[in-house]
Amino acid sequence: MLITRSEPGASALASALEAAGFSCEVAPIIEIERVEAGIDVLRALADQHVVVFTSVHAVEHAFALVECAQLSLPTRATWIAIGGATAAALARHGIDATTPEIETSEGALAMAALARIDDRRVMIVGGAGGRRVLDAELRARGAHLARATVYRRRRAATDRAVRCVRSDAHAIVVVSSAEGGRAFARALRASARGDASDAARIEERIADLAVIAPSVRVARALAKRGFRRTIVSRGASAAAVIEALRAAAIGSKH
Repeated sequence: MLITRSEPGASALASALEAAGFSCEVAPIIEIERVEAGIDVLRALADQHVVVFTSVHAVEHAFALVECAQLSLPTRATWIAIGGATAAALARHGIDATTPEIETSEGALAMAALARIDDRRVMIVGGAGGRRVLDAELRARGAHLARATVYRRRRAATDRAVRCVRSDAHAIVVVSSAEGGRAFARALRASARGDASDAARIEERIADLAVIAPSVRVARALAKRGFRRTIVSRGASAAAVIEALRAAAIGSKH
């Protein structure tokens, strides 16, 4: 199994999957870098009624900035983590966060904590780019919204991931985002270097790969890139990936 998500999540997932009997190789397609300017928004963190963290990366980079600037945390805020891994990351900082039943932006919007937020101060902490479903809907519900962008994604070296796919060594790939899937497909197709027969073979490999996606939205984005065999997990956690693999009757030999 090839894991293309960014570090440190890729290695952590690989360890959990290997403990469950799966053979894994880590080859991140996307790298993460901190956005130092995120501190400008985080200075208002102590005044928030609700704080929403969108990912583990958001927690790690936000708290690095908070600790460096010695900022205070809100004393009575509601903390929301979109995903169990993100909640666990917040717990390491002493914060008890609630998570939506479905680990997506839409799942978060269905939470009681975000149902009545008219005139409440809400801060979303996340990365650059991506969707803005939360932002638009929370504003529509009357929230005073702030977004702290504390990290950005950039394309990593893709040679290892491409080599693994071209060698037919892996039948399953774990992709954590639509952006990662886009970069992965682009790197695979670029490796054909204008050779028509090789390009056709790459298209076959893309279509044949079983790709684990953390949501229906990401699975649909992958399908548009030519990945025909998508398996949707209930989020990006190791437990969710293992559950999806077993539900799809994919054995540990992969």
